[in-house]
Order: sequence, then C-alpha cells, then structure tokens
Amino acid sequence: MSNVRTSQDALQAMLAHCPSLECAKLKNITGVKQIRLRSRSLVRLYGDLGDLSELVVEDAPSLEELVGIHLPSGRATVKIVSAPKLQVLGYLGKNVGPLVLRDTVFDGGILQSTTLMCSVKTLAIQVPFSEKGHTTFVAQLLKCFPCLETLHVEADSRSISQRVAPESWDMTTSIRCIEHSLNKLVFEDFGGEMCQWGFLTFMLEMAKTLKVVELYCLKGEDCASRLINILSSINRVCQDMEFLFFTSCEPVNGLYLCHCCPRRCQNENRVSLMDTLKHQKK
Repeated sequence: MSNVRTSQDALQAMLAHCPSLECAKLKNITGVKQIRLRSRSLVRLYGDLGDLSELVVEDAPSLEELVGIHLPSGRATVKIVSAPKLQVLGYLGKNVGPLVLRDTVFDGGILQSTTLMCSVKTLAIQVPFSEKGHTTFVAQLLKCFPCLETLHVEADSRSISQRVAPESWDMTTSIRCIEHSLNKLVFEDFGGEMCQWGFLTFMLEMAKTLKVVELYCLKGEDCASRLINILSSINRVCQDMEFLFFTSCEPVNGLYLCHCCPRRCQNENRVSLMDTLKHQKK
C-alpha cells in the first residue's frame, strides 16, 4: 500500500483478517497514528512509519521481520507483546520510547529487564552520535538482544550539526551479544566523524566474534588507511576479519526495506563496491 489515506481500524482489520497474508509493505500511509498488530499469518511487515505514535505487536506468532523506516522521527512507543519468531527488528532510535519487549522496558538509558528478546538475530538502530548519552543508549539497548548476530547502525544526520565532545565507551560493562554472538556490523551513512570512529573502535575491541564489517561512506576520505591504524592499536587479534567499503548516493535503508523483492531494490538503489580490505594483525 502506497500513498493511501485510511483509518486505523480499516488497516488493522485488513492485517488481521487476511488469513493468507505473509508480507505487507506500507509507504506514505496517512490517517493512522496507532497500529495494534494481530495476524496469525503475517511473516514480514515493512513500512514508512514516521507518523505513528504507537506500534503494538499484540499477537503475531508467524512474524519474523518488522522493519519501520523513519520510525525514530517522532516520539513513538513500540511494544512487542507476542512475536516468538521475530528475527529482524529496526530501525530503533532514541526517540522510540518506551520500547517494551514483553516484560522488558527500555526508555533511553534506563533498562528494566525481565524477559529479553533472544529470537532477534538482526537489529537496525539509528544513533545520534553527536548527542550526549548516545553511548549509554546503544549499550543498554543491545543488552535487550543477547543473541544478536547482525547489527545495522545508521548515523542520525540531524544531530551532526550539534557538535559535542566525543563520549568515551565503557570497556568494562559486559554486553552479551557483542562478546558472544555478533558476527556482522553494517555502518550506514558513515561520515567519518570522531564519535563514529570511537564507536567503531569500541566494537572492534569488544566484539570477539565479529567477522565482517561493512562501511557505507558518505565522503571520499581514505577510510581504509585510518582503519588499519585503529586495528594496529586495539588489544585483540583481528585474524581473517573482512572489511567492505561502499559508496552510496541514497540511504542504505532502501535496500533493507524490501527483503521480499531484493532484485528490484538493488536496481533502484545502486551501491558500488569500492574496495575490500582483509587485515590480519600480526
């Protein structure tokens, strides 16, 4: 559904009463401020959800992918009550709050943890790197997903103009997914800011199982040379870790939105491979 004005009740009824519906894609939908998802068949839900004030997944036993582009643009509440098969979730940002994952409540830097989302393997988050508190936000949020394997990070371009001193990452706090399961990091809209390099250094230092790092660069700077300098200074062995550098004219989330039709998305969003770096620390 694209460029459609509908009512909240009509949209929810459509999702709930189509017994064979497996994939729904919503774009520029107006007139809907809240979605309370109940669907026994839905496997994938993608959407431009910037106008939502609340997204509640009440009963979705088959749901595996929930991706909301522009979800962090306004203050929104996200609640996942029942989605036992959920594997892909995003994009989450500081403006999504509170985030309720069954019995776990996350509100910015505050985490009240009871039940964690062990089923989620891929998470996409939007990080305001130039805002105070972004390190706490990321660290606490990742604690909700102990079995995470792939992390997509999008830099929040709205906060780049707000220059603040780079924050230090806590190297002593244990984050289970970073230490035990994370094997792929995708950094979207990488602008080469000091705070972004700080995050990348933290991940390379702490993620013991990390194998692949993808950087989608906005600038033509020599990211590879700087990355080699970082790798030579961190306190871990980065054997056989693969680094991929891309240039992109459009946000990578356009690709991420459509797992159900990847060929069409790849044609619409051309991403060219610049270089591949394999670095082995001696």
